[in-house]
Amino acid sequence: MDKISVIVPVYNAEKFIDKCIESVINQTYKEIELILVNDGSKDNSLKILQKYEKQYPKMIKVFNQTNKGVGAARNLGIKHVTGKYIFFLDSDDWIESDYLFKLHNDIEKNDIVISGFKSYDINGSLLFVENVQNNPWTKFKYCSIGGKMFLSRLILENDILFRKFKICEDAYFLFECYSKTSKISISVSSGYCRLKNPTSVTHTLNTKKSNSILDVLKCIDTDIDCSNFDKKLLSYFYLKSIVLDVLLAIDDFSTDILVKRFEDNVKWYKQFLKKMDLKFKTIHLKYETLKINFVVNIFVIFYKLKILSVLIYLLKKGKVRVE
Repeated sequence: MDKISVIVPVYNAEKFIDKCIESVINQTYKEIELILVNDGSKDNSLKILQKYEKQYPKMIKVFNQTNKGVGAARNLGIKHVTGKYIFFLDSDDWIESDYLFKLHNDIEKNDIVISGFKSYDINGSLLFVENVQNNPWTKFKYCSIGGKMFLSRLILENDILFRKFKICEDAYFLFECYSKTSKISISVSSGYCRLKNPTSVTHTLNTKKSNSILDVLKCIDTDIDCSNFDKKLLSYFYLKSIVLDVLLAIDDFSTDILVKRFEDNVKWYKQFLKKMDLKFKTIHLKYETLKINFVVNIFVIFYKLKILSVLIYLLKKGKVRVE
């Protein structure tokens, strides 16, 4: 039976980590090594991890480092994997009992499998179920590391690691993986359970102290060979991302600064389009939701009409926020 290496970065997760670990221990698929990396937690997380390591010494490995961020914690975990497959799990999330069994079946002879997920609120109530579709856009649409399994050899032989970004580090890692293989399968399972945690990095992000999404896109475009990607899908991903970059910062900057931010984003985006022999225009992507298509294209329209400040003002006043 193939071994699956599950990597969990842990930072101040004492409220959630038991549920996370227990969900891995209780998998119907039994050939698992669980790699727990404590990233300089200030609470009792490390003691909890060590308790489980003592209880399950053949299954669980605990590593400890000073606080370096989730990407560095995952990188430390990658260095210690011995399994044929790698699966990343966040410390406040959990997986259903048959989830790894299903993913192992679904990855078959592929290098990556992408699954759906369920989202829960802090009280444990189900918010929604996201089932992924088997289409070319799926790998661009779901840019979180959660809900994906990787062939270890793909990551180890290509020396793929997480870069030090505060946002979108998952996207960079995934694009580097995607650039090395086209053997990607889709799972009908949605057994990855995400907690909408109001204290998580995602929900407490201060964009004044973070890199912009544009910084990540520039690195992807410079560092990663994306020649095997569909150029129209890649261009839509970039367009969607530079819109998201402004929406995430909507509370942190003035209208004038946000307008300038988007204009700078578009300037870079136009340079990318020129290389791809594409034009800057509205795009309706059939694989994307009506809502996202509308938001992306309304930015393009207001920009072209040179009234972007009106749109930003309305968004700020209407308190439109990214969930």
